[in-house]
Amino acid sequence: MKRIHLIPFMILSLVLWTSCESDLNEDPGNPGNPVITNVDPDKASEYLVLNNAAKITGSLPLSNDGGLKLDVEDTIFTMKGYPLGSRIRVLHDPSQSVSDFNIHVGGASFYYNVPEEIAEDQYIVEEESDTTSVLVLELDPPADEVDYPFTLEVYIQPLDESGNPLDEFIRWLTVEDPEDSGSGGCNSITGKVWEWNFSLRINHGDIVNVWAPALGTPINTTGGGCCSGSGNSYTTVDPFCVVGINEPNMKWVEVTPHDYYVRNYEYLQFGDDGSALADGLEIIKNWDLFNTDFCSETLSYTYTENKNKLVEGTHDFVRGANHINFSFPDWEGGWRPRGGNIVYTCNVLVISYDVEIDTFIKVYKEWDGTQIVESEVIWHD
Repeated sequence: MKRIHLIPFMILSLVLWTSCESDLNEDPGNPGNPVITNVDPDKASEYLVLNNAAKITGSLPLSNDGGLKLDVEDTIFTMKGYPLGSRIRVLHDPSQSVSDFNIHVGGASFYYNVPEEIAEDQYIVEEESDTTSVLVLELDPPADEVDYPFTLEVYIQPLDESGNPLDEFIRWLTVEDPEDSGSGGCNSITGKVWEWNFSLRINHGDIVNVWAPALGTPINTTGGGCCSGSGNSYTTVDPFCVVGINEPNMKWVEVTPHDYYVRNYEYLQFGDDGSALADGLEIIKNWDLFNTDFCSETLSYTYTENKNKLVEGTHDFVRGANHINFSFPDWEGGWRPRGGNIVYTCNVLVISYDVEIDTFIKVYKEWDGTQIVESEVIWHD
């Protein structure tokens, strides 16, 4: 959904306020899911959890349709009691650069400015072609003040480096209660395709790693070799460039490899008969030290691709269970899908497990495709 700016601003403001205060009693992207309208928009805006957000009084600036797309069509889902949020990807042209976002709750007297979400010591692999940006939205209303599912209408504006809106999207942001799953007919995770949204590694209460589709984890950050005065390149770990090399005017050249490990996507599907399907792709880009020219600082790389297409497996989930075991014996590569403790709603699945002193949390969302055939991101206007 996008706002079309073809009417005067005063009329537009009236339309937006009316849309928030009128009897919106169904989410068009998820029939049967009520939109709560009896909470003041300014108060409801305080329920948003945004990193490093700046509060700005006034109305959103107008935006043209810049041709950007989101990986969510109508409704962004989060889960009560699990303040993890939802990771949203924005597709844009390589010529466009997204630096931050404006986030506005329909009818509110202010909006937020939020920086693009990039984790420290990690980078978006697509930045090599610079086509995607990331926003994390979280909704955490006080449980004693609202009914669940609780839904807000939100406006999302990606901004360029000068602070100008590149585009605008209107979405529903809904937080669901996992305790209502049974009464809502969602007491099972079978019969759906679950798309991996992101993973966290928690140590002593702190988030120490974030993994997500196409978010690469660097393998090497620095390296080096030697270059002689005559222009010959040598591979050595000796920063003094003297081991076994007799050429004069040797110098140590430090380089910064851009190699990484990345999981581009992962999809899971569980059958009522105990069968399971998985689909995933991981790519390892390794710096090739021995084929690097340190004189020209030309780095070489090797690529390993593990593509797990429709890998068959088994699971032991039963309706209402809070734990699942599953196995995919033919899975290739590392970071194979694994089971654990589960919490779920109609649209979000959280799997957690412990490895020694670390807790790993994997968040999945119901995929808006129908079956695992061509598992790729579906982009929406």
